[in-house]
Amino acid sequence: MKFLVKYRALLLIAFFFLIRLYGIHQPPLEVNHNWRQVTGLMVARNYYEGNTDFAHPMIDDIGVGESGSTGVVGMEFPILNFIYASIAKLIGYDHWYGRLISLILGSFGLWWFYLLMRRWRDEKEAFISTALLACSVWFAFSRKFMPDVSAISLALGALYFAIEYFDSRKYLFLFLYTLFASVALLIKIPAAIILISLLALLFLSSVHLKLKIRIVIASIVPVFLTFWWYFIWNVKLSQESGIWYNSGESFSQGFATVTSNLALVVKHFYFSVTMSYITFAMVIAGVVMVIWKRDRFTLFICFLTLIIFSIYAIKSGRHFVFQHYYMIPLAPLFALLAARFINSISSRSLVWICLLAASIEGVANQAHDFRIHQHNLYKLDLEQLASKYISKDELIVVNGEGNPQELYLAHRKGWVCTSPQLLDTNYLKRVFAAGGRVLVVNRHRHEQPLPFELIHSNKDYFLYKLNFSH
Repeated sequence: MKFLVKYRALLLIAFFFLIRLYGIHQPPLEVNHNWRQVTGLMVARNYYEGNTDFAHPMIDDIGVGESGSTGVVGMEFPILNFIYASIAKLIGYDHWYGRLISLILGSFGLWWFYLLMRRWRDEKEAFISTALLACSVWFAFSRKFMPDVSAISLALGALYFAIEYFDSRKYLFLFLYTLFASVALLIKIPAAIILISLLALLFLSSVHLKLKIRIVIASIVPVFLTFWWYFIWNVKLSQESGIWYNSGESFSQGFATVTSNLALVVKHFYFSVTMSYITFAMVIAGVVMVIWKRDRFTLFICFLTLIIFSIYAIKSGRHFVFQHYYMIPLAPLFALLAARFINSISSRSLVWICLLAASIEGVANQAHDFRIHQHNLYKLDLEQLASKYISKDELIVVNGEGNPQELYLAHRKGWVCTSPQLLDTNYLKRVFAAGGRVLVVNRHRHEQPLPFELIHSNKDYFLYKLNFSH
């Protein structure tokens, strides 16, 4: 029993790691955000196949057909994609390695969060907050090949190493802080929402001024590297190729988008972070407690987080409004606020009831994300179909309705169009002029025959030879 108590946080993290291995080998056909994952998989596969170098990440969607782009894209720092490719070179390529990379980093993130909470509060509250974080939006997204949870995890690690440096004064921890903060911000700029909490230590703690100055100087490195990657190098790549993942909106546009969709925005806060109405009620109770007890340190962290998150949300605009994974940076703060309330309950039984109820609801609301669309399994035949009828260097056009999933699964480069664009002669002529040679028409979206040479047809796809030479 003493063993379980002593190592319960590690056992908790290991438990959540193991249950999220369920279906981890599946292709990227799951219910939510398969499109976001396949873009990252494209980059990894192009590294693996030697089509580009590290500084020029490449996707298979090469633009809108108006220019002969190579597919090089301005995007997040592609270290995770490069690690994926390196693993693939050792053991062969498969779709699911990225999920495992994200799951490992997300599990370390839980551990660093627990260590931070244990130093700040007590072991009981650290355990409760870690359990709540594990069952929040973290539960599903920490096993998707997306950079969000990985970046937040590394930022939590950077905070932990900063505190270790303040306590030990060892330069090793200063180096680790600098390294982790740099990689976290490079992978995803919203990691700054976590790292901003460091200001609370700088302003409100009794740490020696000399150590604070060193941390500030060390922080110049991640800030400079992030600025260079996103605002110099990515701009150069996007100007050369015409492609950029997402540069956000202007503040005026973003503010208008957010304020005109307040119902969705409010839902993000009361549900999308915790994935549990019970947990959110406890978050509100935790906020009341912090204010009532005048906990300056926690209030300052909340204030800093709210300010920088608001800037991030407005700048992201419609992406923030319509994609709930943009709320991931708030998950650690919401977990610690809810844990603050639960830990204040005197009855041990009631503590466990609250924790279990919140955890079960959070996991249950995300269980569907571990399934794949069975009715979409036919897409897995695309690569075999392409290898039989489309040469490797032929560019294709697929009516993916904005989702590059089928372009990735076909293992060909080209364009993703909408079904109405298949009837747009001007669009198809631009694509043909840019090198497009084969139309891959998903019959579940478009059954109407097209006036081109039919290469092959089955119950799922038409393959047409795109030609305007006559």
